Amino acid sequence: MTTIRISESATDEQSDTDRQTLISVLNAFLCALETRGQSPATLRTRRDGLKRFAEFMEGHGIERLQELTSESLISYAHELRSRELSDNTISCYLRSARQLLAWLVSRGELFENPASGIPVPRRDKVIPRVPSREQVLRLLQQPDTQTPLGVRNRALLELFYGSGARLAEAVGVNVGDLDLTAGTVRIRGKGAKERVIPLSRPARQWIERYLSGSRGKLLSLFSPHDALWISYRGNRLGREAVERVLHKCSVDAGISPGIAPHALRRAMATHMLQNGANPVVIQQILGHASLCHLSQYLQLTITDLHAMHRKSRPGA
Repeated sequence: MTTIRISESATDEQSDTDRQTLISVLNAFLCALETRGQSPATLRTRRDGLKRFAEFMEGHGIERLQELTSESLISYAHELRSRELSDNTISCYLRSARQLLAWLVSRGELFENPASGIPVPRRDKVIPRVPSREQVLRLLQQPDTQTPLGVRNRALLELFYGSGARLAEAVGVNVGDLDLTAGTVRIRGKGAKERVIPLSRPARQWIERYLSGSRGKLLSLFSPHDALWISYRGNRLGREAVERVLHKCSVDAGISPGIAPHALRRAMATHMLQNGANPVVIQQILGHASLCHLSQYLQLTITDLHAMHRKSRPGA
């Protein structure tokens, strides 16, 4: 389990009892979120928001969470805005405080949530950049498949684009999770949920080639394990190493800005929608809880249709 906490010295070096109590409460809340299966990224966002909230309390002489009022929360919101932070950042910080206080109410440690009536700015709906098919094809062709590392990298890229796996999901795949006869892979997603998803034909073919020779050449005799993706040192390939692989392949392909692992996930979903795939099928492959998460991909597809419509000038 990932441990993401606020250290005692995160905001100050004082050994004040009230400060230690506050930090302990904040860490207990983070622990509760972790137990619920929140992702490391969400935990880091909440931690950053709570650190900022703790700094605000200290600056205004508020020693205990029970001393907070609606007025103090309004002051906190004004202070965030005065720092010229984006609406998205302000929204994240206020949500962190609101969720913390709601958690304390649920535990009977607060009578009511003083932040419940504080408006939270809506997060900007920015349509994410999605690599084109041509860019993805150029990216896939960059690894030198005459070497074991090149075969591994090609198979890895094909897995991202052919399965829509998240970065953490991809690096966590074990050999035993593969069923190449059926053409599927078992993925461990958010909240420890598992799903079995199909592999694209290219992903299946390159993984077979990787397993038949390259993986064995990379795997250390002294550290045998079930990890599918092996580093040049014979260990499980890490997240940062995967990101470096994609960055290098992007640079070699002349793609700027570079293509990140999650961009390949978006590309898979968008290209499938453009080819007429059922949104429910894509939802299941991506591991989304509901179809509403596909809205960004649907918006991208609609944007593409509008562009095509203008370019073709029907009725002109």
